[in-house]
Amino acid sequence: MSDVFNGVDLSAYADDAQQGDGYTRIQWVNGDPKTFGTAAKQRKIDGVPGHLFIAADRLPDGFTPLEPWIEWTESFRSGDVEGYRADRVGVIIIAARQQPYAQQGDTKHWLDRWDRNVAGIRMHADIMMIVDGLEPLGPVVLSTNSTLVSLAFTASARGGKAGIISTIQSELVDPANKVAKRVRLHTAAFRVEIGGEVDAKGQPVFSATQGAPVTRPTLYLPAASTDAEKVKRAAQLFVGMEPLNNDVIPALEASLEWRKFRYGNDVPEVEIVQAQTPRNAPQPVEDIPW
Repeated sequence: MSDVFNGVDLSAYADDAQQGDGYTRIQWVNGDPKTFGTAAKQRKIDGVPGHLFIAADRLPDGFTPLEPWIEWTESFRSGDVEGYRADRVGVIIIAARQQPYAQQGDTKHWLDRWDRNVAGIRMHADIMMIVDGLEPLGPVVLSTNSTLVSLAFTASARGGKAGIISTIQSELVDPANKVAKRVRLHTAAFRVEIGGEVDAKGQPVFSATQGAPVTRPTLYLPAASTDAEKVKRAAQLFVGMEPLNNDVIPALEASLEWRKFRYGNDVPEVEIVQAQTPRNAPQPVEDIPW
C-alpha cells in the first residue's frame, strides 16, 4: 500500500511560506439551534447545521456549483443573500494563514501577535482550499473572523484539541511518510471531508461564546486504529498523481506568497487594557503545522 506515495516530495511547501489574493471567498456559517430539538420536530422544521456558504454574486456568470452544494438563502444581519450551501463536503486544504485583531465598536485593528490583554481580541483565519463542487473555480478561500472557527482549522495539538490541519498531519501525513519510500507529503496531498461538529447522536454541537453559539467545523475521517489501517486510510484519501501535479502543486506554488500576507491598519493603535479576556477564553496557537 505504501508504494501509492512513492516519489512524492512536497517538502518545499512545508516551510513558513504565503500571496496577494483574487481568490473567491466562501464562508463558514453557524447552524441554527432553533431548528433542532423537540419543538422544531413538532413544527416539522428542517434542521440547519453549520455549513459552508458561497454567495451567488461571487460566482462567475453562468457557473452553478455542483453537488453537494444546494441553492440556499442565507440570512445575515444585513439582510438575505442568495447563494449555495454545503453541509458536508470534500476539500483539499492547500494553505492557511491567521492573524489576531481587536474589535472595538465598529473598528477592527489588526495585530502582529496574540495578546490576551488587548480588549476585544479575536482571531481571523483564511483557509485556501480546493472544494468539491467548486473545482472549476480553482482554489477558494474560506475567511472567518470567529476565533473558535479559526482554531477549528489551525489549532496545534499542543493547544488542547487539535484542529483540522494538525489532525490531517498526524492521521494521514505522518503515517504515510513513515512507510513510503522517498516521500515528503503535505496536508494538501489528501482529500478530506469537513462538516459541522456533531455529538454521539449525530446532532449538531453548539459551542457557547460571548455572542451567538458557534457550530465548529470538524474533520470526518474513516475509522482507523492500527498503523496498517492508518496507512491504508491515507492511501484511500490520497488525491492521486494527476490531480497532485495538475491542481495541487500549482496551488501550493501560488500559496507560498499568499501565506506571507499580513493585514494592515488605517487607524491608530488600540488601547491595551488588563484582563479583559474571560479566564477560560480559547487561546489561539500561532503555529500552523507546515
